[in-house]
Amino acid sequence: VEEHLVLTTADAVRLVVLNGVGTPGIGEEVARVLVPEGFRLVSSGNANTFDLEVTQIIASSRGDLEAAERAKELLGAGEISLGNQPAGLADVTVVVGRDFGGS
Repeated sequence: VEEHLVLTTADAVRLVVLNGVGTPGIGEEVARVLVPEGFRLVSSGNANTFDLEVTQIIASSRGDLEAAERAKELLGAGEISLGNQPAGLADVTVVVGRDFGGS
């Protein structure tokens, strides 16, 4: 019997995207790249600042580091860090910086 891997929303990596450069629509661009690859956008908004040079990809826990690595590879930008506390809302948070295509 052949088994097929089916990704359900329960298996999806919960994703928060924050705009760190001020470019309108940049969060949607990130979501367009990541959502088809098994990420589920749970929230998006603006970061505290719009002068972020390097995209920050923050894993909520050690178990989320692999997903953060995958996000970095898919986006072709960013630095990965481990959050200092489990966010609860997201497994991976992407704060978009200038190194992500565009701006």
